[in-house]
Amino acid sequence: MVVSGLHASGLCAGGLVCGFTVPEVKDLFCRINQNSFTVADPEIQPLGVGMYLLASAINHSCAPSGVSSFSLFRFSLPSIIVRTISPLLPSAEVTTSYMDVVGPRESRVSYLGEAYNFECSCPACGVPEAPSRTSLYVKLSEARSRSVEMIDEGRFEEALNTLRQTPEMWEELTPEYFPVKGLELFKVAKLEASFGDMGRAAELRRKGEEVFEVCYGRGSVNFEKIMKAAVG
Repeated sequence: MVVSGLHASGLCAGGLVCGFTVPEVKDLFCRINQNSFTVADPEIQPLGVGMYLLASAINHSCAPSGVSSFSLFRFSLPSIIVRTISPLLPSAEVTTSYMDVVGPRESRVSYLGEAYNFECSCPACGVPEAPSRTSLYVKLSEARSRSVEMIDEGRFEEALNTLRQTPEMWEELTPEYFPVKGLELFKVAKLEASFGDMGRAAELRRKGEEVFEVCYGRGSVNFEKIMKAAVG
């Protein structure tokens, strides 16, 4: 973690890092994190970090009203696109998520405090989380991690059995339109198709397409890329 590294540096330099105290340097790192974006491709694979003046004014929420994506073209710097994923009143604030919000409230609050130096009080974190919801987050996280290992080892049928119930979990735990959710729906759709359930595969692919139509915009370069990957 950044903080432990800073403490080690501070000890080696008499408690100072380039003339600054450890808390001051941590605050600087957190400010950079708060005002920068992880530039990612349409499949949310990170490519780098970008600073965008106008977009940096957008605050975090674990129940975001918008999502960011990036226009990526050769020989030009990536530009950021922010689209709303739910209806908003004219005076309503547009928010995005600074992190993967698919996790229990306690872990989200802890991570945001460590990486961004603030205590999240968004609608999803401002009230106690029901134990059943926390348990569902844990089940989804475990299913995702196990399935990645199974797919890497070629155990595709086991991966499908592990992931079969996750679409319903995504519906329960995330906004209706959320990029990570769309990717996971496409993953299960591919597995269902490979084992012959074409009806279920088509249903999940349609739901994933609806997610990215809202998040990326039908006809956009990113939408076309993600749909090509979904059927590849």
